[in-house]
Amino acid sequence: MIAYLSGKIFKKEPNRIILLVNNVGYEVLISLNTFKKTNRPDEDQALFIHTVHKEDAFQLYGFHDEQEKEFFRILISLSGIGPKMALALLSHLEIETLKKAVARQDIGLLTKVGGIGRKRAEKLIFELKEKLDTVYTDTGERDLRKDVIQALENLGYSITEASEMVRRVEFDNTMPVEELIRKVLSAK
Repeated sequence: MIAYLSGKIFKKEPNRIILLVNNVGYEVLISLNTFKKTNRPDEDQALFIHTVHKEDAFQLYGFHDEQEKEFFRILISLSGIGPKMALALLSHLEIETLKKAVARQDIGLLTKVGGIGRKRAEKLIFELKEKLDTVYTDTGERDLRKDVIQALENLGYSITEASEMVRRVEFDNTMPVEELIRKVLSAK
């Protein structure tokens, strides 16, 4: 799986770039936010990549930084949100704006994104709030919850089960991850 590419920009458009890496051109789909932060054609560029491999397609999605890539992954984990819709959201809204819209339950802001109606916006807010509450603390900083969820997934729990287990336990960010995992498992 491709996770990172670095090379020269061959072609740049608002929704994609072609990145030359060792004389091989990779088409990488990007958000408008990443587009604004990329260099000009013939200049060096590095992108964090999320790879989607399906029966009929192999697509690369590129991000200027790891935070945007991680948020993209959170979005595509929601029901009814595929990579195209996730890119549309990240193209129209900065991550912090999107987090605030979810916290305020601002349906109107989300419906301004093409393809998102009122019902989808309500569902998106509900599901995204649960994910963000699990992954981020109230201040927006990443905490240990994500590491514990990942560890539980490695133990065979689904992401839904792991997220629910973590949600039920109060976290102390000064505790070691191993102790937090034991705490979550004992509360089950």
